[in-house]
Amino acid sequence: MKKLILAILLLLGNTIAFAQVKPDAIIGRWMTADKSVIVEIVKHGNKYIGKIVWGKAKNRKDHKNPDESKRNKYLLNSLILTNFEHKGDNEYTNGQIYDPNTGKTYSSNLELVSHNKLKVQGYVGLTVFGRSSVWTRVVHKDNTAKKGKLANVISKK
Repeated sequence: MKKLILAILLLLGNTIAFAQVKPDAIIGRWMTADKSVIVEIVKHGNKYIGKIVWGKAKNRKDHKNPDESKRNKYLLNSLILTNFEHKGDNEYTNGQIYDPNTGKTYSSNLELVSHNKLKVQGYVGLTVFGRSSVWTRVVHKDNTAKKGKLANVISKK
């Protein structure tokens, strides 16, 4: 019985500790649900953004971009997550996600479900008319997220 109570207390402690996660906990590299792309999320000013830092199709260009001048640019290093604001309770709202498969940009919300799971929702108009997927945090061999690297690149543009 003591072991059961201890296990319950540990579980509750972990849940409470995660519920109080810092806003910057979203920063890092995330593998998409289909495992075709890794997106690095960083803080840029008071918002969160993300770009493609790895893809299975390394030389793929943004052929479906509605801006014809961008169709010959490679998807690698493309910004696909923009303007996310931390709203508490592990939620990031009011952002946009660009889908290079369709060339469309959707309204988007992110939710840090756990330290290693990020729920990504894209929608048009109302969230009920969207779709969600779960991305997985990429852990580097040296156990770092290489924070700030993307922010430095963007600020130079």
